[in-house]
Amino acid sequence: MPPTKNTRQHGPAIRALREKDGLSVEELAARVDMHPQSLRNVELERRPISHVKLNLLARALRVDTAAISRESTPARGAA
Repeated sequence: MPPTKNTRQHGPAIRALREKDGLSVEELAARVDMHPQSLRNVELERRPISHVKLNLLARALRVDTAAISRESTPARGAA
């Protein structure tokens, strides 16, 4: 299923922050009440994520949601 406007993918940023914090997929998934395979699929952009889970992940990673949100990143070629 391709991501929609309400469920944009944020996988690479989530994975980078998780690894920076030294957390395993299992540890972060447990912090946000998510199955580890579901989190892996989000990180690999195979599964969309709800805004609620995105906010929980941001909180667990101790960052603002904008830090992992593509919606805050200008499109390529935008001035």
